[in-house]
Amino acid sequence: MNKILVLMIVIMLSACTATTPQSELNDTMTEMIALIDQGKGQDLLKNHVDLSDLHGPLPRIPDDKLKRIKVFLLKAKKMNPKFKKNNTLAVYRDSSFFKPLRFKKINGKWLLMN
Repeated sequence: MNKILVLMIVIMLSACTATTPQSELNDTMTEMIALIDQGKGQDLLKNHVDLSDLHGPLPRIPDDKLKRIKVFLLKAKKMNPKFKKNNTLAVYRDSSFFKPLRFKKINGKWLLMN
């Protein structure tokens, strides 16, 4: 009985924990890395990249580019982004990035902009 009560309290406390933009971004990057590991580049594009400028079919992402993206995401997860526009734009800058990683929150979802 005590174990059930403790479990219920833990579940309730975790459900009440407010998420932050940074924790949401970390969750998004974790999902992106999992898709890369599973070889699901198309799902990565469809679900986590801003495609508003794309006209035509989804491009195929070469494996070597997916590996580089994964390296950048793993590094970004350890960083603190700079937030702009009421916490709806996040920018990760690092000397090892050829350009900053930019995420934008669109309809409640963080999408990679570049």
